[in-house]
Amino acid sequence: MHVHVIYMSISGNVRRFVERLQQYALQQHCINEDSPLISLSEIRKDTSPIELRSNFFVILPTYTVTFAQHWIEILTTPMHHHLKAHNNYEKCLGFIGAGDASSGMYATTARAYANHYKIPFLTAFESRGTESDVERIYALIKLQVIQKVYG
Repeated sequence: MHVHVIYMSISGNVRRFVERLQQYALQQHCINEDSPLISLSEIRKDTSPIELRSNFFVILPTYTVTFAQHWIEILTTPMHHHLKAHNNYEKCLGFIGAGDASSGMYATTARAYANHYKIPFLTAFESRGTESDVERIYALIKLQVIQKVYG
């Protein structure tokens, strides 16, 4: 079984995290073939939206620009285009956030997406994440997939 993760990585932290997540999934799959593998797709500003045919998870960093006491998230707009195209958002099983926990905006981008699309916000990790974050998030993804498949 494969689980698809689409993500954006502006500074490279999320990319490094998902690569470690994918490697951990491979290790778990070698131990137990029922453990899902993870495939990755990075969404960039020049990525053309395509129709996604299977369920997936989204991992988003938090980047905001402040204008006169209001924050506006502008850097992950390509993800919105990707989710809206072909109603891809209907196959999304959940959002995972990344960011700086010391800022007041921790994981706000993923939370905002989850709220907008009425899809669960699952969890968050800080910066590049720790090994324990990799294990925790893999277990959470695996649980969500099992619940989706077996109800």
